[in-house]
Amino acid sequence: MVFIFKFENSEIKRYVLNKDNEKEVLKLCCEFADCKFKSIDKMLKDNSFYAESYYTENIGKS
Repeated sequence: MVFIFKFENSEIKRYVLNKDNEKEVLKLCCEFADCKFKSIDKMLKDNSFYAESYYTENIGKS
Protein backbone atom coordinates (compact mmCIF):
# COMPACT_ATOMS: atom_id res chain seq x y z
CA MET A 1 0.00 0.00 0.00
CA VAL A 2 1.27 3.46 -0.88
CA PHE A 3 0.70 6.58 1.20
CA ILE A 4 1.35 10.06 -0.19
CA PHE A 5 1.47 13.09 2.08
CA LYS A 6 1.64 16.72 1.00
CA PHE A 7 2.87 19.04 3.70
CA GLU A 8 1.99 22.71 4.21
CA ASN A 9 5.37 23.72 2.74
CA SER A 10 4.36 21.83 -0.48
CA GLU A 11 6.84 19.03 0.21
CA ILE A 12 5.48 15.66 -0.90
CA LYS A 13 6.53 12.38 0.68
CA ARG A 14 5.64 8.96 -0.69
CA TYR A 15 5.80 5.82 1.42
CA VAL A 16 5.39 2.20 0.38
CA LEU A 17 4.13 0.76 3.64
CA ASN A 18 6.38 -1.81 5.28
CA LYS A 19 7.42 -2.85 8.78
CA ASP A 20 10.29 -0.35 8.79
CA ASN A 21 8.12 2.74 8.15
CA GLU A 22 4.78 1.66 9.62
CA LYS A 23 5.12 3.79 12.78
CA GLU A 24 6.13 6.88 10.82
CA VAL A 25 3.24 6.45 8.36
CA LEU A 26 0.78 5.93 11.22
CA LYS A 27 2.08 9.09 12.92
CA LEU A 28 1.60 11.09 9.71
CA CYS A 29 -1.90 9.66 9.19
CA CYS A 30 -2.84 10.76 12.71
CA GLU A 31 -1.40 14.23 12.17
CA PHE A 32 -3.02 14.80 8.78
CA ALA A 33 -6.42 13.45 9.88
CA ASP A 34 -6.22 15.09 13.32
CA CYS A 35 -7.26 11.75 14.74
CA LYS A 36 -5.64 9.12 16.95
CA PHE A 37 -5.57 5.81 15.07
CA LYS A 38 -4.46 2.70 16.95
CA SER A 39 -2.96 1.11 13.85
CA ILE A 40 -2.96 1.42 10.10
CA ASP A 41 -4.78 -1.89 9.89
CA LYS A 42 -7.59 -0.64 12.14
CA MET A 43 -7.68 2.73 10.38
CA LEU A 44 -8.31 0.98 7.05
CA LYS A 45 -10.80 -1.52 8.43
CA ASP A 46 -12.81 1.30 10.04
CA ASN A 47 -12.96 3.27 6.78
CA SER A 48 -15.87 1.98 4.69
CA PHE A 49 -14.20 2.85 1.37
CA TYR A 50 -11.05 0.85 2.10
CA ALA A 51 -12.82 -1.88 4.04
CA GLU A 52 -15.10 -2.63 1.08
CA SER A 53 -12.99 -1.74 -1.95
CA TYR A 54 -9.46 -2.67 -0.95
CA TYR A 55 -8.95 -4.21 2.43
CA THR A 56 -11.19 -7.28 2.16
CA GLU A 57 -9.89 -8.09 -1.34
CA ASN A 58 -6.25 -7.87 -0.27
CA ILE A 59 -6.18 -9.44 3.18
CA GLY A 60 -2.97 -11.33 3.63
CA LYS A 61 -1.32 -9.88 0.51
CA SER A 62 1.89 -7.90 0.95
